[in-house]
Amino acid sequence: MRYKWTLTTLLISIVIVSGTFTYFWIVPPPAIPRICLLYTEEIVVENRGDKPVNFGGISTEGFLNLSWQRAILVSVNGKYTFSRDGDGNPYIKAEGPEILRPGESYSVKIVWRIESFDRSMPDIDRKDAEGYESLPSSLENYTRIVAPWWSPPNIRLDTQGWVGTVYYNMSIEEVASFLAKNKTSILEIVLEDVKWIATYVHYYSASPTYPVETARNMTGDCDDQANLLIALLRLQKIPAFLMMGLIYLQSERYANRTGFSLGGHQYNEYHHVAGHGWAMVYIPPWGWLPCDLTSTLPSVLRRYPEKAITNAFFWSPVTITFRNVTGIGGSKSSDYIGSIRRAKAEAEKKNIYYKLILDLRQVSLSVFELIRRSPMFVIYSEIICVLAAILVIWAHERREKAPPYLQNVICPYCGSENPGDAVYCGWCGRKITRE
Repeated sequence: MRYKWTLTTLLISIVIVSGTFTYFWIVPPPAIPRICLLYTEEIVVENRGDKPVNFGGISTEGFLNLSWQRAILVSVNGKYTFSRDGDGNPYIKAEGPEILRPGESYSVKIVWRIESFDRSMPDIDRKDAEGYESLPSSLENYTRIVAPWWSPPNIRLDTQGWVGTVYYNMSIEEVASFLAKNKTSILEIVLEDVKWIATYVHYYSASPTYPVETARNMTGDCDDQANLLIALLRLQKIPAFLMMGLIYLQSERYANRTGFSLGGHQYNEYHHVAGHGWAMVYIPPWGWLPCDLTSTLPSVLRRYPEKAITNAFFWSPVTITFRNVTGIGGSKSSDYIGSIRRAKAEAEKKNIYYKLILDLRQVSLSVFELIRRSPMFVIYSEIICVLAAILVIWAHERREKAPPYLQNVICPYCGSENPGDAVYCGWCGRKITRE
């Protein structure tokens, strides 16, 4: 066969390309993220008191793996254990000495890589909204009234700011009932709650407060306002929970910030990162949607409350998530406000000081990673390579001389072509001489 190596190469090429396609079909590679971030957290604990304190190590939140983000723990500078709380959130405990003596300190550095992807926002139209009958019964756990959303019924909105309003001296439960009155759809109730908070609660960043405290003070930051919304929604039997995350700040103008918390016992340093919290609400027929009360100006939300959904920072890939506060695991897991207050009281009592340094940077995937995650690029490259190989082999085989018995000979006298094994010219009859 004249082109046997060309045909052999073709068959081998078909096997290789088919095998590659089958592999990527069975084991699809991770998608290429819209942005890849490197998160570094450094925590220092120092005993400035005059007595030893029980220690054992430092616990800190990890990052969740969700449909829109992939988290990889890169390193921890020491021994650690990995666990989850009752709400399913990942925690890392860096092991430390059992006792921290006066003047001693302990530090840990943790590095994560987070790949963040695009999030698809549905088209929200009020005429498509559905009512309570469309709420799945499986979501009842997301309507439980547990801390931090539980409010004592005897604590009322009787502070000076509420005087002269219809809500004066109401409890949070009574406010929730008033706002939901005569509303037929879940979306309608959610937007009414958003307008109420945007009208009466003003942004102020401080230590986290419980919903009833936020309402009475008429002030609160992102998670305070989100928790107030969640408290109203759960009282209205609408599934909701708190999502907490970080926002990557690309602008150098806001890149580096410092501050104190825990009553001055914790120094905080932030580089290209800001913490954020927002409510996740189940609104049929669209399902879970973010409701962000601080991503849009209150004056705008009062007129267009749906912008709390459509303008939420959640929709941007620069927002990453580290904790879902759902209450499914009970108050022990969800009451982070109480945990912060207990940590503050302990720090003041034992004279413990903390230093927290957070750094969030954008990084690029390696060329190898980009190729590995691009199956069509790999397949097309293979096809181009094998086609080139086939053409080269085919051209080489085409140029090869045929055996003598297959080669034509030219009569030196009349110039006619004769079979390769001819002795006499079939045209002029003369004997063909060969050199």
